[in-house]
Amino acid sequence: MDDEESVTDQPHMLTVTEARVQRALWYKLRSASRIVMPNYTPMHWWECDLWSVTRAGYMVEHEIKLSFSDFRADARKTNHRGSKHARLALGDIHGPTRFWFVFPAQLIEGPHLDEWLLSAVPAWAGIKVVWPVHDGCYLRLKVVRPAPRLHAEKVDHTRILPRVHETCYYRYWTAIVAFAEQTDRAARDRQSFDRQLAEAQRRRDD
Repeated sequence: MDDEESVTDQPHMLTVTEARVQRALWYKLRSASRIVMPNYTPMHWWECDLWSVTRAGYMVEHEIKLSFSDFRADARKTNHRGSKHARLALGDIHGPTRFWFVFPAQLIEGPHLDEWLLSAVPAWAGIKVVWPVHDGCYLRLKVVRPAPRLHAEKVDHTRILPRVHETCYYRYWTAIVAFAEQTDRAARDRQSFDRQLAEAQRRRDD
C-alpha cells in the first residue's frame, strides 16, 4: 500500500496514512510482542503491512486498508504459493496465527457501513479501526471484531530471528545513509543560499 494514499475528513485533523497506522499499532503491540516489524515478508508468506511475534511465540499480521478498492484487491493476492486468502482460510501454518484488517474510522462511518464491513471481511480475519484523537494529533485503535486463532503453530525463532536481524541491519544503514545525504543536501543548499544572499547584498551596496 502506498503511504501517499490517505484518509482524512477535516483539514486540521491528522492525515491517516499507512506509516502512522503502523506506528499506532507498534505502540499498542510493543509490550506484548517480541518483534514488531513494518513491511516485512516472513519466509513462505506474503509481505505484511505490520508483522509481529507475540511473547508466547505466535505470528500476527495486520493488513492496513485505507480504501475500499485496496480492501477488495487484497482478495486477489496470488503468487506461486497460491491464493493468500485461501491459505488463511485453511489455517496455513506458514501464515499468521491471527490476522487483522485495519481500517480508518472515517472510511466505515455512515448508515449500514458497519454491517457491510462485518459481512464483507472474511470470518478468519479480525477487524480494527483507527481514528485521530486529541485535536487530531494521535491515532487511537479499537477492536471491532476479535481475530480468531487460525492455527497453534509457533514460529521457529532459530530461523526467524537471524533473518529479522539482517533485515533490521540493512534498514538501519539505509536510514542512516538517507539521513546523512539529506543533511548534506540541506547544508549545500544553505551554503548556496548564503552565497546568493551575500552577492545580492554586495550588489545592493555597490
